[in-house]
Amino acid sequence: MREIDVSIVTYQPDLELLRQLFLSLAESASGSVRLNVLVLDNSPDATAAARVQALPELQAGGAFARVDVQHSAMNLGFGRGHNANAARGTAPWLFVVNQDCVLEPGALAALLAAVERDDGESAAWEMRQIPYEHPKEYDPITLEPPWVSGAASLFRRVAYDEAGGFDPHFFMYAEEVDWCYRIRHAGWAIWQEPRARVTHVGGAATSQFRSRMLIALYDSRLRFFRKHYSRRFIHWHMRIVRAGMLRAALLDWRDYARGRLAGDQLRARLWTYGKVSQL
Repeated sequence: MREIDVSIVTYQPDLELLRQLFLSLAESASGSVRLNVLVLDNSPDATAAARVQALPELQAGGAFARVDVQHSAMNLGFGRGHNANAARGTAPWLFVVNQDCVLEPGALAALLAAVERDDGESAAWEMRQIPYEHPKEYDPITLEPPWVSGAASLFRRVAYDEAGGFDPHFFMYAEEVDWCYRIRHAGWAIWQEPRARVTHVGGAATSQFRSRMLIALYDSRLRFFRKHYSRRFIHWHMRIVRAGMLRAALLDWRDYARGRLAGDQLRARLWTYGKVSQL
């Protein structure tokens, strides 16, 4: 029997969407697959975790062998949240999945089939995201990616622990890139499994301007580069970023002048571009 710890970090979750995730996971639970659901809720409202715990799919006697929902007194972020979940589990496999994902029928079985074919030298398998895949290169023959997405990937526990889990200094974004960088350097392989498909609802939300998330994205990228790249590379990276922020600000000023952007929206965006430029 395969035992898998399912790690989910939530923040003000959409409960109906979360139920769809649990239902899609329950479809994979069987006599040959034991699923332990580990949830860490980072919401500022402590009652959010209680609402998650009360969902009918998580009640005793259901599809899951174990359910453990906890609330964090502070927002730990993505990587530290999953590390906390991993510390509460003991299964040889750790399935990290976003709160806004829904597995397609047979997706987890496809991941486990890839595990069965493995020679024991692989650390992680990434699911194929729908409707939008990450814009990164893959080996066209082997389907080996440079990194696997933390939105929906299966990790070998031994490898996850060998790398020390996700670097806790990354609050959001790039923590899985950093983990893969370190684990590949240690000699492990990582893969994408295209037959294991997951709908990532958050991946479709590309039109909404979110200040804190944009700042976190650039902060994490810079943190990754400072950790693994030269000072010269970082210097030119930030010059390009600042030029991009200036261009974005000028375009927003143009849209404001033409009545396409409200004053409060302009102020929020200019504040964000300034924060990014100061990183």
